[in-house]
Amino acid sequence: MVPSQGQICGVILCGGRGSRVDGCDKPLLAWRDAPMVDHIQRALSPQVAQILISANRSLERYAEYGTTIADHLTGYQGPLAGVHAALHSCTLPYLFVCPGDSPMLSGDIVQRLARGIGDRVACIAHDGERAQNLHALLETARASALLETYLAQGKRSAYGFWSRNAALVDCSDITASFRDFDQFADFSK
Repeated sequence: MVPSQGQICGVILCGGRGSRVDGCDKPLLAWRDAPMVDHIQRALSPQVAQILISANRSLERYAEYGTTIADHLTGYQGPLAGVHAALHSCTLPYLFVCPGDSPMLSGDIVQRLARGIGDRVACIAHDGERAQNLHALLETARASALLETYLAQGKRSAYGFWSRNAALVDCSDITASFRDFDQFADFSK
């Protein structure tokens, strides 16, 4: 069975330190005259029933784009800490995860992953060259239990978690969707 839009919650991961952009809150930086999170929210909104914003600062600003949640794990422990918080807040059977620094999110990526998840715990996009570990669809209950165990072991690698628990979905025809903006120079490309 393919999960429907009404069964899927989306989370935009905006909880990083912004260490490569002088400590700025990267998803709030402007790209094409709007914050990156704005572009992502507009692309994601028609694909999911609800949007969560995983953030550790600027919560009032992020509230414009969805329900804000903060990491339960302290000290900026990486994107899986945001996924962990989202899984605890998600009330729907599935959770779609995407980063807050990839403003060219495809308008059909959630459906592509929904078609690929089947009875798996999770699936992630593959751009034809590598897995895009922060573009994922998870079955909320099972993924939550697995991630809880993984994090309790002190592990924080998104690649390490997904390589054990996720199938890959070919998304090589939408590679622009995965372009991330890590440094100020990326905004001018």
